[in-house]
Amino acid sequence: MQTSHNMSQKYSIIIPARNGVKYLPTCVESIIRQDYKDYELIISDDHSEDGTKEYLAQLKHPNVVIVEPPQPMSMTEHWEWALSLAKGEWLIFVGQDDGLQSYFFKLADKLTAIAAKKNI
Repeated sequence: MQTSHNMSQKYSIIIPARNGVKYLPTCVESIIRQDYKDYELIISDDHSEDGTKEYLAQLKHPNVVIVEPPQPMSMTEHWEWALSLAKGEWLIFVGQDDGLQSYFFKLADKLTAIAAKKNI
């Protein structure tokens, strides 16, 4: 399963998921409900068996990219595989049971502007 768009975004937010349907909707909502558009949200489902696939199948948002590795992977392999798909200038991993604060993108823009000025 994959939904994609070809534009490069400022941020790639990567959620490697496995059997996380209990927490994943809250995590995803903490990101997509923000008033910000310059990001891709890559949700990589590592062959879940708990309803995660069904949740992701109904998730429709222009910034969301849903992927699944070709075979089940170890956690490290899965995170590296999902990272390889990112197109953003700045990358962040978010755990399936975490989320982003409502001010994340405003703060991230300020911090990345400082980093750019300092050539970091």
